[in-house]
Amino acid sequence: MGEMLWLASENTKAIQTMRAKAWEAARYPLIIGSLALLILTGLIIGIVPKFESLYSRMGSELPEATQFLMSLSQLVQHHGALTLVGAVLLLTAFYQGLKTPTGQIGWDWLMNRLPVISPLRQELFSHRLISNLELLVNSGVVLPDALRASADVIPSPSYQRALIEASRSIRQGQRSDLALNQSLLSPLMRQLWSLGVRSGRLTEFLRIGREVLGVRLHNRLSILTSFLEPTLMAVLGLLTGGVMLALYQPIFSLGDAL
Repeated sequence: MGEMLWLASENTKAIQTMRAKAWEAARYPLIIGSLALLILTGLIIGIVPKFESLYSRMGSELPEATQFLMSLSQLVQHHGALTLVGAVLLLTAFYQGLKTPTGQIGWDWLMNRLPVISPLRQELFSHRLISNLELLVNSGVVLPDALRASADVIPSPSYQRALIEASRSIRQGQRSDLALNQSLLSPLMRQLWSLGVRSGRLTEFLRIGREVLGVRLHNRLSILTSFLEPTLMAVLGLLTGGVMLALYQPIFSLGDAL
């Protein structure tokens, strides 16, 4: 009993650590994205109108990028409140749509096909699945029931369906390493699972997999965070520089003509 409580505590702590690390990786893009939106809005509202009055007096034809920027500035100035309300309504509808079964399936399908997100997501789900299975199997729950129960802790419709199907196949006599769909486990965990089944020491290999996946996930999330920071700052600089270049392009063109 004491060992089970310790294992449950360790699993909870590991899941919370991974969740915090994943949120840390996602938090930086949210902050930079919000900052970029504020900076661009400030430029469009405060700076672009001054150039617009200047260029209207010049009477020359503006480059397409500058025309787009001027049109966007007019839209924000004259219909800013309506645009904001529309954006809020659109985001609210999107958020509510994600709560529906169809929305969850669509979002899951998209996440499973993104180059960077998909493999990281698979390892996160593998870690959560293995941690939960280790606890349940060590508590005496048979593997088919443990797989079905673990489906409830994985926030992915495709993952849940695959776990339920694997549980059904094992009940019908199929070996567990063959019943588990390849998309359920990371390549490393598939190897460990197969070794555990063939050696008759599945719980021991589940523990090894949980520990190894925990270290791998921590390292990958740390690398992702360190990569996102300079990349997003560069994107912010490019956006700001692009706006300023579009503003000054007519002046550069006028200088070349003179």
